[in-house]
Amino acid sequence: MNFVKITHRGAILTIPDFLAPLWPYDLPPDRWPTFCGAGQGFGDAIVPDTIQGVIISPAGLCHDIEFSVSAKTISAFMGANGRFFLNIVALIMASDLLPVWKKIKALMKAGALYLTAVSTMGVLFFSWFSGSKKEDTDPFKNPTVIDRLRRLAKARNDYWANPDERFQDNEDVLYRDDERIAG
Repeated sequence: MNFVKITHRGAILTIPDFLAPLWPYDLPPDRWPTFCGAGQGFGDAIVPDTIQGVIISPAGLCHDIEFSVSAKTISAFMGANGRFFLNIVALIMASDLLPVWKKIKALMKAGALYLTAVSTMGVLFFSWFSGSKKEDTDPFKNPTVIDRLRRLAKARNDYWANPDERFQDNEDVLYRDDERIAG
């Protein structure tokens, strides 16, 4: 699998190369679907999508996709976990929400919770014992990739379908200049 670096809201993220043209640069952080945690329910409860208020769902998306399509080897497993952690670090450090001391606290939580969780419990989900050790040649046929991209597309479509939400701070952009002057 090949990777590229992109800039997402000031954070330099490493993502699978086939995601780059699909990346939702325009989707606000609070509109990202949940991608952290081992599934719905309990996994999401113990592994939240935020650290100190910083939304880390973009890192979770890349990690989920990488886990599902990469070769089932120990090096791929460790590489996916390392990129996940570094993407979380990049999102935290690029955040304007936190002062420096809270960023340090958030980084400690990222290391303690997220990196430990994916390195220990993640081994059960990575399943390199599954028989097939090869990387998926067409990631768009992988059910996990299809699910994650569908959830991301739905969030983006919902966001763009609601102009009141997008323009709530600047009502003027909803009118043409001649309407604003005449009114």
